[in-house]
This record gives sequence, structure tokens and C-alpha cells, in this order.
Amino acid sequence: MNRNHIEDRDQELVNKFRTVVKGKEEGKKRKKARLIWLSAVILTCCAALVLIVLRPSTSRRGATPATAAKTGIRLTEVTYSAIKGKKVDTAENTVSRPAVKAVKPPAPGHEKPLPETHETLGVKAPVAKAPAEPIKTAPKKLPAKVAAPAEPREKEAKSVRIAKIVSCKGISNKNFVSPKDVFSMSMDKKPVIWMEVYSPKKELPYTLKHVYYVNGKKYFAVPLKIRYPRMRTWSRITLRHDFQVGKWRVDVVDGKGNILATKRFTVTP
Repeated sequence: MNRNHIEDRDQELVNKFRTVVKGKEEGKKRKKARLIWLSAVILTCCAALVLIVLRPSTSRRGATPATAAKTGIRLTEVTYSAIKGKKVDTAENTVSRPAVKAVKPPAPGHEKPLPETHETLGVKAPVAKAPAEPIKTAPKKLPAKVAAPAEPREKEAKSVRIAKIVSCKGISNKNFVSPKDVFSMSMDKKPVIWMEVYSPKKELPYTLKHVYYVNGKKYFAVPLKIRYPRMRTWSRITLRHDFQVGKWRVDVVDGKGNILATKRFTVTP
């Protein structure tokens, strides 16, 4: 292959590439023009719809004073009825009548009986209607007040509250078992202090402590993490020494050192 043939092939490839690029650019332009045209059509339709909706309609709003003058209809005032607080049009449309010329009274002796109605003129005399009396309606009975459903107990707590504290022998399904206040070193090796705590959600989580005292002296403290508005939690001790016989007291203490509740029990030999 000589050099001229190679250059011709290169030029042909370049021309094909330019044709492809040009076709893509023209496609983009056509797509953009279509989008502009479609947007213009949508805006025009929206404007036409708005004009149709906002255009005043005499058929919907009734006859105007100008049309009333052309058709001989006289509009009267609109009154408001006391019935159900709704607006009611009590006026009647009357047809305008031509003016009647005054007739001279006939000479004495030539009187003619006058007709009782104005039918000779082709128009009936308007009959005055008595004003409509307001319809008396029975007062509506107000529905009985329905008592609001009781909210869960945990939402009623405005501050931390110990609802119940019990000394017991064990725990089952988070509830105390065999509550008692006297434990034996030989029979009850692990007394349990169980309590139910209610807390406001804004204070969660926080920590309470079970502080144990035996015969007036502090024995130890057990921290308990409170994570829920209503929570059952407990702590326990193990009886194995002689000095543990006597009077026990357990204080429930918050983080500021306040005593929220107290439970007492006795340990016998």
C-alpha cells in the first residue's frame, strides 16, 4: 500500500467520523426544539384554561343591571332568611308595564261599572305577598361528649416515680415471685429487690441505684440502667456471712442523691 492510498483511507475515516458527530449534534438540536415547542404548547393550554375559569359568566352569576334594563326585568334587593343561616332571594321579577293614561270621570248619570280586575289591560294586578314567617326549627341536640381514651400509664409520668417495690424470693417473666419480708440464711440464699419504675421520655436513659444497708451500715450499691418509660428491674444479694443477719434497708437513689423509695426486710439465721 502506498502513501497516497493510506491518506485516502484516513481522509475517508475522518469524513465518516465528522458525519457521525454532525448527525448527533443535529439530533440534539431537534430534541431541544421539540422540548421548547412542547413547553410552549403546555404554557398556552394552561393560560387558556386559566382564562376560561376566571372569565365572568352571566349564566352563573345571574342577570346584571345592564341586561336587566334591556330585558325589562327589575332586580329587587336580596334579603337574608333566618332559616339555617342561608342566603335566600325572596324578590320577584316583575315585568315592566306601559303607563296607563288617566281617564276623566264620566258625567253624572253616565257612569259605567268599573271592572273588579285589570284584565281589560291584559295585566293582572300584582298581589302583595305576606312576609314569610321564619320557620321554627327544633334546637339541635349536641352530641354527647365522648370520654377521651385513657393514655398509657407511662405517658402520665411527669417525673420519675417508683410505682412498686417488693422484696421477694425470685423472678419469673420479669415479675416477682414469692414476695416476703423475712429471709432465712439456710433457706433463702439470694433475696431479690424488685421494682417498677415510670419515667418521662425526655429523661431517658438514666441510672438509679439500689443502696443496701445492714444493721444501719452501708453494705453496697447496685446501679440499674433505666431505658424505657415503664420498666421493671431488680437487684439481689447473696447471704453467706453471719454479719448479714439482722435488719436490712434498701434505698432507691437517683443521680442527684434523692431517695425515691425504701424497702425493708429481715434476715434470720
